[in-house]
Amino acid sequence: DAISPPSGPSPYPITDGPTPNTTNVPDGTIIIGHKADAVLLRGDGGTSVALAFAGSATVINMDVSGFGDAVVASGNTEASIGNIHVHDNLDCGALVSGSATLGVADAYFEHNGNAGVLVSANATLSFGGASFRYNRTGVWLSGHSSITGSGAVFANNGYTNDPTNSGLYVSEFSNADLTYASFQDNYASGINAVAYGHVNVTGGEISGNGKSCTGGERSCSGVVLNGLMQDVTIDGSKIHDNAVYGVIAMGGHATFNMKNVTLARNGLMNVLLAEAGSTLRGWTTAVITNSTFTGPTNVNLRWQGEMSQLTIANSSFSSGDFADLEAGAADSPTLFGNVTAGGVLYPTNGLQTQNITAHNNPAPAHLWFDSTTLGAMFFYKLN
Repeated sequence: DAISPPSGPSPYPITDGPTPNTTNVPDGTIIIGHKADAVLLRGDGGTSVALAFAGSATVINMDVSGFGDAVVASGNTEASIGNIHVHDNLDCGALVSGSATLGVADAYFEHNGNAGVLVSANATLSFGGASFRYNRTGVWLSGHSSITGSGAVFANNGYTNDPTNSGLYVSEFSNADLTYASFQDNYASGINAVAYGHVNVTGGEISGNGKSCTGGERSCSGVVLNGLMQDVTIDGSKIHDNAVYGVIAMGGHATFNMKNVTLARNGLMNVLLAEAGSTLRGWTTAVITNSTFTGPTNVNLRWQGEMSQLTIANSSFSSGDFADLEAGAADSPTLFGNVTAGGVLYPTNGLQTQNITAHNNPAPAHLWFDSTTLGAMFFYKLN
């Protein structure tokens, strides 16, 4: 069964948007304002819809506020909006449902009561430059929906530490493919995925998320992965100064690939890979390469539970207040290659393999391994 989002004041997920009285952006229509904000659509604060698309249509240069849901694209609609400011609407800035596609260029979704954009069913949100700020949720994905694009900003979304009060919330079977996106200062997490789909993030920055949370909740982190994800890739991103974790991964995920990532000063740990009480195998594979970890208040990287295999290569770890590397995964074969922890290069003897011995030194320690994990781990030398 699909994992349902947490209960709360939001009516999500939904599969169909509201039914407006009329379709006011007919198929084949192109509406272009004279300049940005030259055309103002103002609602009365009720449940009406400002722009309801049918078929293929485009709206450019417009300011929309005061409606229930500002933009609705449903069915097989192929809608495009550009240079548009969607703000201060009662519910969502935009609803995209059915098999619809909403293309966004230089759009701003701000101060909407629920999601900046809600994407459900088999719909797609694609963008080239967009800003989602000060909404309850920046973008919410549900059903088999997807989001794809480059250069978006997800910032300052949320009002409470509910996991949905995030920059991007991914639920059910949804997929996210983002490049050079910025997730900053959201109330809960930058990205929170409770899903069977995938999350792929390339470049960009994930920082300052969860600082409004008070109890050290896991949801107050940069990236939260909590479901049966099919695959997760984080490539070339900067993840720093998030309240609790830089990345926390829980549940029976299939693959996790982190490469060329810089992690620094995340509140508790930079990365926690964990199997949280499930009888399922955890990670089929988890691979961390060419990444730099520094300066959390506890541990740079901790892995635990029932992961199938973890590989760490060509990466460095330093300034972990408790430890740089900490393992509690008794069932996880772990490979280390050309890893620097606290300034020490492993393997230290230059051999192809080197068994790990206990390094349970008084904290802080470079390597901190539970004694049950040692037989399943070894260093190897990369040629």
